[in-house]
Order: sequence, then C-alpha cells, then structure tokens
Amino acid sequence: MKKLFLFVPVILLTVLVLAALMFMQSQGQVARASTELVFFEHATAIKQITVGTATDLRGNYVVFYDPLFDAANQHQVGNVNGTCVNTSNTMEECRFTIILQKGQITLEGPEIDTTSGSYVDDTFSVTGGTGIYNGAEGQLVQKTLKTAAGLEFKFSLQIH
Repeated sequence: MKKLFLFVPVILLTVLVLAALMFMQSQGQVARASTELVFFEHATAIKQITVGTATDLRGNYVVFYDPLFDAANQHQVGNVNGTCVNTSNTMEECRFTIILQKGQITLEGPEIDTTSGSYVDDTFSVTGGTGIYNGAEGQLVQKTLKTAAGLEFKFSLQIH
C-alpha cells in the first residue's frame, strides 16, 4: 500500500508535465532546434522588366530561376525561384523560394539596391516551408559576391 502512495504522485506529475507540453506545443511555444544552412545562388537566369522611368524605378521588377549550390559552392543542390519589385529607387521587395530535393523554403523581405557598386547584406524572413522544412521559421542573410563568372549570392539560412 505504501508503494502505491508513492507511485500515484509520480504518475500524476508525469501526466501534468505531458499535458503542459502538449498545450505549449499547440500554442507554438516549444522551442525547436535551430539549423544553419549555407547555399550559393549563381545569378544566371535573371530577367529585368522595366515599368518605371530612368529617374523613378518604382514598379520595375526582376524575375529569376537560378541554380543553387552547396556550402562548398561545388555541387548544385537545387534552385532559387522568385521576383523582386522596386518599391523605391533604392529598395526592392523580394519573394522567393529555395527548391531542394526534400522540400522548399519560402522567403520574403526587402533588398537594398546601391548605385555605388557596393553591396549591403540583406536579411529575409522565412515565411514557411514544405517537406522536411514544413513549418520552418527563421531568417536568411544574403551576401552579394562579384565573381569572374558574374554575381553570386551567399545564403546563410537559420531555420527552426
């Protein structure tokens, strides 16, 4: 009988902890492990569409579908597909998708255009995902690189 009195509180505590975890997960409050992924986009299939004027770039946009390479920038692992629309002479709003074999990651955010030839690191929000990236959240920092072959973008992606 004494063992039963010790066993009941343990079961009750376990049930309460599990119920609390299930409630927090349903409220999106359970922390998920963070993962960093690094990719390189080779800007080879960009098309610019001009809607604005030389002095007012608003409405101009870019569409692209470029190859995406691994962290060593050696092997193609997928593609990047998206659009960027000029909202001012120095800012674009971009929406794009990283397409990988095991799922997709969608992103959105502003990209700063500079006319000086220098580049700024841009940060985009992860807005979701499919496959193994289903429910992904996080951010991507994009660094623009000038190479002998043209422009490349280094993506440092933090997802959780």
